[in-house]
Amino acid sequence: MNVSNGTINKVLKEGQLLKFRKAKKVPLHANSLRNQYMRQQFSLKLLGLLLDGKRILAVDETWFGETNYQRQSWQWSQKQKSQTLDVFQPRITIMAAIDNYGDAYLSLLQANNNQYTWAEFVRELVQKLDGERPNWRDDTVLLVDGAKMHTTELVQSIY
Repeated sequence: MNVSNGTINKVLKEGQLLKFRKAKKVPLHANSLRNQYMRQQFSLKLLGLLLDGKRILAVDETWFGETNYQRQSWQWSQKQKSQTLDVFQPRITIMAAIDNYGDAYLSLLQANNNQYTWAEFVRELVQKLDGERPNWRDDTVLLVDGAKMHTTELVQSIY
């Protein structure tokens, strides 16, 4: 049986009283005056480093902890948007270092990240950079956020 998209939409809207709604995102306090000022100061510092010819190597991690990436769905108009959570156990961690010249260094890990896995990634990254260009420390700035695992003594000893 061939059914058009219009017919499906009509049945869902009129027959089932459903609406196709966007999942709402919760805003962070990213645009507070303090945060705007901090971003401005960071931008000025970063621009200065780039103008001085420095290589900026941004290093961070993220993870995939679920398999449902659906952002919209049909739902009853009276009900809140909800989704089932299909969780990876353990989740897949991606650690990456990307520079302003297009070089990227990646690692995938099927485990939850902690200071020890992070330190191992940084150790391997430093060895790789040493092998590519022994004097990379002279003109390269590692950019990491203030996450506790990024700033432990274990990791700082590697830098």
